[in-house]
Amino acid sequence: EEAYIETLSLPYGAKIRARRMFPVLGYLNEMHSHVDTFVDRPLAYRAFLGGNNFRDDGIQASVILPTDLYAEMGGGIYRGTGFPAAGSGSSGRGTQTLFARLGGDIGVSHSWLAGLSFLRAEADDLETTDLIFNGTSDIYVADAKYTWAPAGNLASRYLTLQGEYFWRNQDGNYNDVGYNEDTTGWYAQAVYKFLPQWKVGYRVASLDPAAVPLGLEGTALDSGSHDPLAHGLVLEFDNSEFSNIRLQYTRDDSGPQGNDSAVLRYTISMGAHGAHKY
Repeated sequence: EEAYIETLSLPYGAKIRARRMFPVLGYLNEMHSHVDTFVDRPLAYRAFLGGNNFRDDGIQASVILPTDLYAEMGGGIYRGTGFPAAGSGSSGRGTQTLFARLGGDIGVSHSWLAGLSFLRAEADDLETTDLIFNGTSDIYVADAKYTWAPAGNLASRYLTLQGEYFWRNQDGNYNDVGYNEDTTGWYAQAVYKFLPQWKVGYRVASLDPAAVPLGLEGTALDSGSHDPLAHGLVLEFDNSEFSNIRLQYTRDDSGPQGNDSAVLRYTISMGAHGAHKY
């Protein structure tokens, strides 16, 4: 998962993190999946980042600006071994990221956060379902989150609205067939904590696949003019800060045929851990 060192007291809100990490890329990527409200990541994470977090070995630096609003910017350089990169680790700089985000409060009951991120990944012989990709992937992410909590008290009741929009350009070749196409995806979700130990959430996610060049019809790149779509509904009971039970129903139309599934998951955290991010 992660194993890194991080500075604690650099001046001017600066921070440096080095070794294996989940870099800042959109909203969810730097967070471990067990803190998600839903039991799986949205379609865009599955399509663009391999289904979970983008992770790699490298160094990330950031700084918090001296402004009235929360303002942070930074970036990183990584080996280039984590999907969507591959085989470029020998150069030690096969992947780069940039990010900037703003946030603040509106009165005592409302807060917000918004950000922009960029990832460039170089791939040498990246194996996909039935193809091999060589080239670069540029991924741009816009994310936003809004939280309402009476008097700022998240312990009893709150509502969060959250979403991310992905735009990816791949420039290279699949199985020696030239490829330079754009793909987009997004998700939006709402989570309502209606009692101190209970919350309910709904998420919709979609992808707009790229065009398929001649020579690649019938491969995993060919969506058959089908735009993937997924809906998820979750009910969560928090037994304590360290354990919860989630029941999620998902209607997944990402393939030619729809799939209905239900997952019941119990999560427990052991040992000391830092506070969860906003």
